[in-house]
Parts: sequence; structure tokens; C-alpha cells
Amino acid sequence: MATPLIFRAFGGMLPKISPRLLPETAAYSAQNVKLQSGELRPINGPRLTYLPDKTMPPQTIYRARNGTVAYGWFSWPTDVDVVRAPLSIEVESRFYWTGDGEPRFARYSDAVSGGGDNYPYAFFALGIPTPTVKPSVAPTGGTGSNVTRFYCYTFFSQFGEESAPSPLSDETINKIDATWAISGMVAFPTSGNSGTAVFSAGETTFTNSASAPTWLRVGDEIVISGQTVKVTAVPAAHQFKVAGDYSAALSWARKAPWNTTGMKRRLYRTTGTTGAFQLVHDDVGTTYNDTLTDAQIMGDELLSADWELPPVGLKGLCVHSSGALFAFVGNQLYATEPYQPHAWQRVTSTDYPIVGIAAFGSDVAIATEGNPYVVSGVEPASMTPEKIDGMYPCVSKRSVVSVGAGAIYASNHGLIYVGQGGIKVLTEDFYTRDEWQPLYPASMVSEYTNGRLYVAYRTLLGESGILFFDGALHLSYGLDVDELYADQTSGELYIGTEEGISLFDSPISYPLVANWRSRDVVLPTPVNLGAAKIDFKVAIDPATLAALIEQRETAIANNEALLAAGGFFGAMNFAAYNELGVNDSIAYYVPPIPPSNEIQFVLRDGEDVIFQKVVRDTKAFKLPAGMKYDTVSVEVSGQGTVYEIRLAETMSGLKAV
Repeated sequence: MATPLIFRAFGGMLPKISPRLLPETAAYSAQNVKLQSGELRPINGPRLTYLPDKTMPPQTIYRARNGTVAYGWFSWPTDVDVVRAPLSIEVESRFYWTGDGEPRFARYSDAVSGGGDNYPYAFFALGIPTPTVKPSVAPTGGTGSNVTRFYCYTFFSQFGEESAPSPLSDETINKIDATWAISGMVAFPTSGNSGTAVFSAGETTFTNSASAPTWLRVGDEIVISGQTVKVTAVPAAHQFKVAGDYSAALSWARKAPWNTTGMKRRLYRTTGTTGAFQLVHDDVGTTYNDTLTDAQIMGDELLSADWELPPVGLKGLCVHSSGALFAFVGNQLYATEPYQPHAWQRVTSTDYPIVGIAAFGSDVAIATEGNPYVVSGVEPASMTPEKIDGMYPCVSKRSVVSVGAGAIYASNHGLIYVGQGGIKVLTEDFYTRDEWQPLYPASMVSEYTNGRLYVAYRTLLGESGILFFDGALHLSYGLDVDELYADQTSGELYIGTEEGISLFDSPISYPLVANWRSRDVVLPTPVNLGAAKIDFKVAIDPATLAALIEQRETAIANNEALLAAGGFFGAMNFAAYNELGVNDSIAYYVPPIPPSNEIQFVLRDGEDVIFQKVVRDTKAFKLPAGMKYDTVSVEVSGQGTVYEIRLAETMSGLKAV
């Protein structure tokens, strides 16, 4: 072997291909590395950014921004989908989510006020309930011609959200210039009440005092006797049922109240010119005397006739380019009116239950337990569904993510792309189905940012990590992750773990230990490789490293001396005034372990280790003599940057080009 064996332009993994058949730059394994430059660079460790005031690892994290400066972290221990309000003009950011009880929303200021770090703290139920009682009409007086009218009314919130109309009044014929007395318009929805509770057959029936309506639906979350429970039945407008014994309860309250602050009633009537319902007045009480002519009324047409509250069990909330929100229940796809997040309608249904959805461009991808679908159109009212020919069931809702021109989700066959380019198995160049299964695709969570796809997984054996895909490049990161979140504003990727929320690959963290193992190089004839050389840059300046090690060792020694002297014990009253701080520690701060400037080198013949060495500089070193082998691979691990690895039969052979 006259020329040295050189490893440079380090590439990613192709697990489906035999190590002997891998392309020249491909890796048998590549973990915790950056390879975009062709060099072998370690990623940096995560940096703890936020510690939610919650007892369980987060399954959902979201960075809520109010403008460009203020932000707060939302987190949930369950699978929740969060979006920022797609409003064309807004004074304060509003956020909407599904998966945590009934659909909810909050202004930024409500969400981050109070509650320690337990955000979102305050929120509302999404939607405006429909008035349940028709108005009564009693005209008197008048001398003009007869006219036929119907009346209805709506609720209108402080955010400009309008409910569907009440039931229509009875048809009423009277003089056009009469005084039309409108009455019977119901009070605004309440978010709690008092009453009586009766327990029987495993459930409690609560009856509101004075037969007041509950404004509840099956599945709504309420707080009763200090417990959060879901409503299981609504047998009458003034009654509801919950599972369990709450017979001692005297009152209840919604977990997410209706947004009734500043609410108004809008009164509509049919007009003689068009027969359409037009706005009479935009702020009426429970009664109103209508004496206005058609020319005098405000005249806005009723637009909310087909608007509905969002179904209680909505999941998968996402934003479409039209300004509409999309979500699903079962096999039903729902959407809002553009820029009306409270106003929902059903769009289409699928043959199989929906697992997850993602919006891209003017389309929405639907991943189901069977074939995927793509729904296309400029707005929900004109969108058409297309069933994609390809039976690739989605096995993880949290894996569904928009990737610009399409969407990606996890199936048992691999990662599936569906979009403008049709459908394909995105990972078919990397994994066979058999190699994909041990990663347990049902556990996968995906995020996409800066043109890169990140997929977290957790196997049935408890092993976890993050897969990285960037075009033809595939890597893995050995991190224990419960959740991923891509901040599309900053392009940063965050991970959620038991420790809290951390910035992935933080620029101010120490590098992780990178590992890269080459393909098995089949040599023309058995040879003895007698020399090697690794060209690399150390992780940290040696003088700085020595200082960091000294600081750490000094702190440890000081703490050991304190412990030996009993300095950690004693009464506070014997300390001098202002000597001790609140929640302070007398222990010396111990800096984290600094990065190593060593590279671990391993030479293999197949799976047999030929030689291993800790490399501390870029000088050539000898390999064992007297051994011949016909296949060889190299593996390097460390926190420095590796530029090149050379192997040759002799020391002088390393210099050949």
C-alpha cells in the first residue's frame, strides 16, 4: 500500500448499507458531530434556559413572544398544540392551544401574570357560546304600511369575536313605524354557579340554583370541591354530571372561563330591501325598543350564521396561510374562518382516524391511521381534499411537522414525506424497515428549523436520542429528550427534559464528546498498518484548560476542608450580621468539568479492536507491528475538531499525497 489511507470530508450515517459497502466518506456511526463543513466538529452541550414550575417532564414547550422583546415559556406535561393568533392587526399577542382540556386561548399578559413560573397561568375557553333563547317581539303603535320581520341576537366579545345567532324570533307582522319591543334576550354566559349536588350510581348530578343555565358541554373541564374533572353529561341546560362523588359540593367553576369581560349583545333583524339579517344596534340589553327605519339601522350583515364553537376534543392546532386555524377530532377536519380563531366549521372527513396535521403553503397535510391526505385551497370554504395513494399509517402525532413544501411524519416504514412532490419514504436511503423499528417510531417527536429536521426518539429499552437529517446527511445526538421545540423567530432548537428547557447546541456551553466511526475499508491485500496521524484542533487553549482545572480542584479542596472542619453545620444565630444570605450556601462553587483536549483513537478489523490510544497532539504515532489484516476502520472520539486521519505502513508513508 504505497499511498496512505486518508479519512477526510467526514460524512453521515447510512445504517441500511453494509459497513463494507458504504460510500467513501460515509460513517458507520456519527454521534454528537457537526459535519456541514466536512470537518469533524462536536456539537456543544445544551444550556438550561428555563425551569418550569411543574412536577413532570414537559411533553410540550412553547416560547410565547409579545413583540420582539418580551417572551415567556409555556409548558405542559401532555401533548398540546400551540399557535400564535394569525391576526392581521393586534395590540397584544394572543395564543391558542388544543390538547389541554377544551380549546383555550390567552393574551400574553394573562398567560404570564402570577402563578410563579407555571405558564400559561390565566386563560379563557376558546369560542363564544350561542344564545339559547329566541327573542320575543311585541310591536305597538304605528300608522305606516305593514312589514314582516324576524329578529335574532348574538354575543360579541371585547376582542371582536361574535357568536352564532340566537334562535329566530317568531315571524311578526306590524306597522313599519311601530315601536318593536324586543325582550327575552338571555344574560351573558356564566363560568360557574352554586346549587345542589346528588351522588348516585358512581356519578354526581349538579343542579344550578334558580335553574340558571350552566353553559357547559360534555368534555368541558370544571373545578368542583377543589378537583379538576370533566363533564360527562348535560341532561338539561341547568344540570351537568361528573364521575365520582362530589355530593358535598355547593358550587363549581370552569377551569377555563368564558371571555365575557366587556361582552355586548348585537341585535339583528330582516330588512324590507334584501331579506338579509342586518345589524340594528351593536350594544343592547336584555330588552330593546326598536324604532329605527331601514335607513337608520347600522346595517352590517350577519356573518356568523354558520359559525360554531370549537369541538371540545380538538387536537393538532395549526395555522394556514389564509389566516385560518385547522384542527381535528376523530376523522373530522375542522377550520376557522380566516382571522376569526373562535369561529369553527367542519371541512372534510377521512376514511381513517386522523393522527396529526400540518399546514404548508396553501395546503394542509393530514396523517391518518391509513392513507395520508392533502387538503388544498386558498381558504377553508373552497378547499378540496385529495387522498394520497400510499398506505403509510402515521404512528406518532408529535412527529407530524411542516417542512416548507410538505409535511413529514413517522410511520413503521420510516419517515414519510407528503406534499407538493407527492409521497415518499424520506428515510429509505438510510434505513430498511427492520432497522427502523428498533427506534420505536411511535415515540418520535419532530421539529424543523433552518432547513434541518430533528427527530427525537425513545426505544422500548429506554434508550433515547435525536436523529438529524439535512439532505443526504444523517447524524445522531446522544441526548435524553422528552420534547423538541423550534423557535421559528430565532431559528433556535430547544429540548425539554426532566431538568427543564434547554437550548440545543448552545454557543456558550462546552462541546459534547463527539464520536465518528468510518466504513470498513477493504484493502487489496492483507497489510500491516504501522503508523497513524490525526490532524486536529484542541477543544480549548491549553493554558485556559489548566486554569479551569486548577479552579475546579481548588474549589473541591476548599469544600473538603469545610466539611472536615464541620463548617457546614451549626446554628444560624452564631453567624455575624449579614454574614449569611437567604437561600445562600457557604460551600465554594465548583465549576463544571472542562472539556478534554484528548482524542480517543480506535483501529478495528471488522469488530475486532486492533489498537486504541489516547492522542494528545498531532504527532504521528506507531501502530502494532506483526499483524496483517484485509479490512480496517477507524473511530475517533473527543471534544476537539478533527480535520484528517491518516494510516500508512510506515512513518514515512504518512507523508505521501
